[in-house]
Amino acid sequence: MVHRIFKSFGKLFLSVVFVSCITFSSVQAQLPPPNLVEGCNPLVMDAMKAKAQAQVAYDVAVISQLISQPDSVLAMSCFNQAANISAKEGGAIFSGDFTLQLEPLITPALQSWYGSGNTCVFVCPHGNGVGNCFGNRKLICGAGWNGNFANAIGFKSGMINYAVNSLSPPIPDATALETPMPIPSFNCTGMADLWNLIRTEGIETGAPFATFDDLINGAVGTYPTPVLPFVVGDDFMSSWDASANIGVFNDLNIAMTNLPTPGVFPWVIPDFSACNTSADVLALADFGIPCP
Repeated sequence: MVHRIFKSFGKLFLSVVFVSCITFSSVQAQLPPPNLVEGCNPLVMDAMKAKAQAQVAYDVAVISQLISQPDSVLAMSCFNQAANISAKEGGAIFSGDFTLQLEPLITPALQSWYGSGNTCVFVCPHGNGVGNCFGNRKLICGAGWNGNFANAIGFKSGMINYAVNSLSPPIPDATALETPMPIPSFNCTGMADLWNLIRTEGIETGAPFATFDDLINGAVGTYPTPVLPFVVGDDFMSSWDASANIGVFNDLNIAMTNLPTPGVFPWVIPDFSACNTSADVLALADFGIPCP
């Protein structure tokens, strides 16, 4: 009895092995050696990375519009005026007024810090040319002023004067040394003026929402459409244009164009109706081998 059981089991085992060999032989005969890398389609990965980069570019533009560069404490507190008073009043305690000696130190230091030394000049309003006007000079900055604090609210609003980079009142011109030294004074309202401006501004409206189509079609001068009557802010446009110039949005457009299109060869769902085995299905699905 036991002998018959083992004999029957042996025949069954051999039959299973025989069928398995035929099945696997069929698969191996129909499937070519695998030459594809498992995982994400490279074109899909390229599109994902391009979208992430475009989204970051948009986020940076929003942050640039919402968060402004801090103004210089030296400019807000009128450091040049404070230095002038120290030279006059403090010097009187020791060896005397040292305004003339301090001017060559303060002026280039503030010019370097503000970054305005070569682009802003003082013009005398009474036709006396460029230079000191005994407190009556007018500041002229070129349209392309690009100092270190060009993006600060104080500069853009005009509440903080970054071109006041010398002792004030100014030292008399060399051609008018007979004129007595002006009495230094401290008249600094920039910080209060800036605060009054900021506290009444309300919610920032210059950062529009960007859709995916906006990211794909982004270009220099082509921005997300704001909600009327609001307009796109200058800082947002500047940051967006900088990203567009290095091809961030264009790369996304190209990556999306190159994506596989469902229903177009080779991204078409095969017809499995003629397949009789699982091996045939796998061969057709993975390698396009027609079912026999």
